[in-house]
Amino acid sequence: MSSRTPGVFDPGATNQVFREADIVLLYAHALEDEAQRRGWPTFMTRRDNTTPAPLGQRVMSALVAECTTLISLHCNASPITAAHGVETLYLHDKDLADHIQVRVSDVMGLRDRGTKERDDLAILKFPSSALVELGFLSNPWDLAMLLKPEKPVQVAAAICNAISHSEDL
Repeated sequence: MSSRTPGVFDPGATNQVFREADIVLLYAHALEDEAQRRGWPTFMTRRDNTTPAPLGQRVMSALVAECTTLISLHCNASPITAAHGVETLYLHDKDLADHIQVRVSDVMGLRDRGTKERDDLAILKFPSSALVELGFLSNPWDLAMLLKPEKPVQVAAAICNAISHSEDL
């Protein structure tokens, strides 16, 4: 994938009309806004849909920025259009992933695909991190939910609430 190629922008999963990068950037900006509203410092690996953000550099950038929690937002896609739902991937912080998964699947109104431990994704090497798959671009129902204008704000609040809850334990 081009996300592994320095200097090349990767649009992520796509369907005939929409790109993952465009959708998740709306969610990322909402997440940043919600975190800042709570007084939390924020850092984004990219602020637009043209600047490359190679996967191998994202963790290092977060470490340099002294982040304590790293959330990576994504959309799934499958050649099987029946595939649907929200899932959260983790390596080190199952508690964080579990809290995010419950809250995000609830506010998205999509199938809860659960949390999955993965050791093959660079972003999850960060000590307290989660990769959230918000839904499937290839599924018409998931896509409709992803495109609802209120969903980015709802998901942002859900993720921030999950972070607060996991830090309180």
